[in-house]
Amino acid sequence: MRLYDSLRRRIEEVVPVEPGHVRMYSCGPTVYRYAHLGNLRTFMLADLIRRALELEGLRVTQIMNITDVGHMTDESSPEAVDKMLLAVEDEGLTALQIAEKYTRAVFTDAERLGIRPADVTPKATEHIDEMIELTEALTAIDVNTGSFVGTRNLEETILKTNLEAVKEIAYQLRFRNLGGLIVIDFIDMERKSNREKVFTTLKEGLTKDKAKTHVLKMSELGLIEMTRKRTRENLNRLLSEPCFYCEGRGSLKAKRTICYEVLRDLERETNLTGQAPQVSVHVHPDIARVLKEEEQQSVIDLERRINRRVVISEKENLHIEQYEISS
Repeated sequence: MRLYDSLRRRIEEVVPVEPGHVRMYSCGPTVYRYAHLGNLRTFMLADLIRRALELEGLRVTQIMNITDVGHMTDESSPEAVDKMLLAVEDEGLTALQIAEKYTRAVFTDAERLGIRPADVTPKATEHIDEMIELTEALTAIDVNTGSFVGTRNLEETILKTNLEAVKEIAYQLRFRNLGGLIVIDFIDMERKSNREKVFTTLKEGLTKDKAKTHVLKMSELGLIEMTRKRTRENLNRLLSEPCFYCEGRGSLKAKRTICYEVLRDLERETNLTGQAPQVSVHVHPDIARVLKEEEQQSVIDLERRINRRVVISEKENLHIEQYEISS
């Protein structure tokens, strides 16, 4: 099967990452209202592609998300409101009841149109923890009482500590060139006037900073949120360099993932080249072991599809993610 690749803007052969098995993601409904014809057309197209893949003899696992939170009225505006909350106000139901009502409705509509349900239908609310983990990291600064512990006036001690911390924070932001979202957790102060004094002192301390900053007033919990536009690389990047092996990613592809890439490229390569009796692939020893043991059946299935023998050779000096294919 050949499909149009919108990223590369060309028609390409469909070659599964895992030989013989396609894992297919399709965009699902936002369940704060009934689905309209445009939504259902999208679901029908996904169903058509799935059926076509199955006709090619491929096993298909379809995943379709359900957006039951976080669909904003305007993604670019800080004043945007979650459409689910608007539906709650309009219909007098809870958010859970709204989501369940329109989820049932969209599945009923899909069934009437002959659209088969996806194998997995994860809801946004079921994966909030994962979303938080994937969110870009922020800088958090925590202030403690340090050397000022011991005076009789606790509020005065806390104020002095926070004011002393403000000077150091303003300096460290410049010295380390920290950027993005920064949250400063000051020690709680009961008096509003003291919270305003710390806020004003921080604003004054940031006037020496050439980078653009935006500071929000302190909350009753003692938190100040601010942003700072980084003008150059931060100190950590200046004093370190990316890992030579993982190239700074902090992780490597799983061995099985690399094996599937190898098998996929082997199939693509044999479709583009002549009918040589065999094709060879040089891989890292760890990848060779997985291909010959855990993924042996996948290699056998590939040989049957391309009608060639696949010769797997180990090459010590290859990066674990690298491989070489030759006919």
